Amino acid sequence: MITMHNNNIKFMVVLYLFVSFQSPCLGEPANSFPQRMFNLLFPMVTVELRNNASHHVHVKCGVEKFKEEMMILNAGDAISWEFREILFPLKWCYVHIDNDNQGVFWASHVRLKCTHCYWSIKDDGVYFYRQNLKKWINQRLFLESIQNVEVE
Repeated sequence: MITMHNNNIKFMVVLYLFVSFQSPCLGEPANSFPQRMFNLLFPMVTVELRNNASHHVHVKCGVEKFKEEMMILNAGDAISWEFREILFPLKWCYVHIDNDNQGVFWASHVRLKCTHCYWSIKDDGVYFYRQNLKKWINQRLFLESIQNVEVE
């Protein structure tokens, strides 16, 4: 008799759901049980990054939509993107507010526990909106001593 560990069974169920929704059947309702389970296990995540600083900032995000290129985000402007959270997504952004305030932060990762992740760039740093606390939390930038980053 072959026995499977609990993790193997979970993996097989997740794999089945993933494969079955890569090629949806015609006539399969969007709110069917398998579709709802798939959406529950692999939610769509929206990330919004808004420049609330008093001046433009340079931003580069590790997101295919922006081709990982450095861009200028003018005061008041925002960018956003969506992706399906499968396994452990790590979406990062580099921000250059001024010569003393620059670095990288994780725009989306599992520990944030958000499906709508709101970020604000201010003159003194980058803030994440903690929905359960209903307040903005200053996030520490890391790799703050990046050398030779060219910004105009």
